[in-house]
Amino acid sequence: MSDVVVIPAWRRADFLALTLERIAAARHSDEHHYFITLDRGFDPEVLAVAQAWKQKDVAVLARTSDHGYYGNSFNVLEGFRYALGQAARLGSRLIYTIEEDVWVAKDFFAFSRQVHDAFSPFAFSASVNQPSTGTATETIRKPREPEKVYGHPFFQSYGASFAPSAVVEILKHATHDYYRDMGRYVVKSFPGTGERRWEQDGLITRVIGAAGGETLYPYVPRAMHAGFHGYNRAGTPLKGTLDERIAKLREMDQAAMNRAASAIFDIEFCDFEGFEIDAVTRS
Repeated sequence: MSDVVVIPAWRRADFLALTLERIAAARHSDEHHYFITLDRGFDPEVLAVAQAWKQKDVAVLARTSDHGYYGNSFNVLEGFRYALGQAARLGSRLIYTIEEDVWVAKDFFAFSRQVHDAFSPFAFSASVNQPSTGTATETIRKPREPEKVYGHPFFQSYGASFAPSAVVEILKHATHDYYRDMGRYVVKSFPGTGERRWEQDGLITRVIGAAGGETLYPYVPRAMHAGFHGYNRAGTPLKGTLDERIAKLREMDQAAMNRAASAIFDIEFCDFEGFEIDAVTRS
């Protein structure tokens, strides 16, 4: 079955190169349709990396005009809109989002499918659960059982997947009114939630809550959020040519990445080799 994978990208060509490399190394990766969507103001290096990717079924959209909206929610959610149309055409079971700085394990697609087949969650997020405080929750992640998942009301998009029906619910709110003033829209549409995030992850968290759903997370992550600098992080970018920066990224360990992140020390490597799981269980 061919699922659809949305890869939002912007200005981190070095991270994107390794993101695409990790995706290509994952089991079942050659079965899917990929949509790399570059937001306005993208770095030309990012376009070059996207166009050079050798996966067999890839579409690239580079936005050359300014949509006029704050942040990257428009790029992500309109990527979902494209994916939904492709999912209908292909008969896809799942729609994935893997941002340009998310590196996945070899069993990312296989385990995501197993989770959805077993529990039909609104969303599955394959990385470490990082609450809005920006720190990982050790109490949640104590058990190291690779077959086990748990539910949480907080959604994050670091290697996430949805059934197409869930994406339909999300896109009901991907409107001009939301993009124009995200904070005002979510407060009005979802009063009393207490959620402080307004962009796409905050919106999706509220949509899930309103639907009575949850996000499932693995106790042993199948993806990692590698971005130690970027749109929402004031870390230290690497210097040099693109090839030099990619080489430096390959050499960095978890401690080095967290030092480069400067203020938020929540980067945690996953086991990129993955696991062979017969059945998924949940706590």
